[in-house]
Amino acid sequence: MIALKKHMKLGGPLVAMAILAGCATATPYQPLGYPGQRGGYTNQQLDSVHWRVSFVGNSLTSRERVENYLLFRAAELTLQQGYQCFTLVHRDVDRDVRLQAD
Repeated sequence: MIALKKHMKLGGPLVAMAILAGCATATPYQPLGYPGQRGGYTNQQLDSVHWRVSFVGNSLTSRERVENYLLFRAAELTLQQGYQCFTLVHRDVDRDVRLQAD
């Protein structure tokens, strides 16, 4: 007997941006726009099985942490949509540096 697993593809690209924000701590795992916080994840459904996932961090958010947050968000979306696994269709982790003066 072969068990078929539902499969969801994430892509479009899977993007991460680490933005210098001058905060005292690394950006936590949270939705972007969380009240009182800067940074976080966003996701956009591209079609029935493709999603674009992004994460905005600050200068203290390591690239490894950003990548882990992206994978964690992809896993959460996969489970929320009723699937058991996902595939990265396109992986594009960029560092986008922006300076902000107060």
